[in-house]
Amino acid sequence: MSPYLSIWLLVFWTDCLFGELLQNCDSSHLTLNFSQACSDYNGVVINQRFCVQKNTTVGVDFTNCHLQTFPSEVVRPHILLIFLPGNEIFSDGDVFCDLKQLDYLYVVTTKWFSVSYHRLLDSNISCPGGQISWAEDRVQTLRYRLCRHQLDSCDQKVNVTRCPSYSLCEFNGPDCLTCTCREDYYGHKCMNKKGFPLVSFSTILVGTVLLFSALLWLNRKGERYRRLSD
Repeated sequence: MSPYLSIWLLVFWTDCLFGELLQNCDSSHLTLNFSQACSDYNGVVINQRFCVQKNTTVGVDFTNCHLQTFPSEVVRPHILLIFLPGNEIFSDGDVFCDLKQLDYLYVVTTKWFSVSYHRLLDSNISCPGGQISWAEDRVQTLRYRLCRHQLDSCDQKVNVTRCPSYSLCEFNGPDCLTCTCREDYYGHKCMNKKGFPLVSFSTILVGTVLLFSALLWLNRKGERYRRLSD
């Protein structure tokens, strides 16, 4: 396939996917950082807002697009860069799940927004997942927050895994992880082990035998006492 045809198809597919989201964008207020960041990841900028690397869209610039919710269309495994300045986005804490490869997130830190822990655009809000989820979390020029080099929450070196014992941790994006029980365990917090419960059975059996033995001993002792009384 001709490289020009590949680029045309990529532009067409990207416009179909993100075109509706970009209708309200103000292209007169784009950040120069997007072009530089795209270049740092060996990509090229197409249509001002898309970073393309080897015929794959790896970055999107939503600067001043007046978004109020995080677009689910962006949640794709190959996305590396996302720019969100100039948007009033509310987050429920897991909007960035499934973005395992996300390595560069740029948001605004405008101070006049109301204080809310779940608001991505508030100056009091850190990067998704906090500093433990990113190698770099800093404010630039008093207006923008840069979240760079995402860390694996399941990495023991990071030491933030919240999965219980006898379970496996699967990384699923910034501050997102999935805990699955190991092969031989199941149930609440993976505390139940598969197979015949030998320890529990033995404990119940021994306890039952001791109980009946005690009752039998008391019964015989009572009969002996009654015979002596007669």
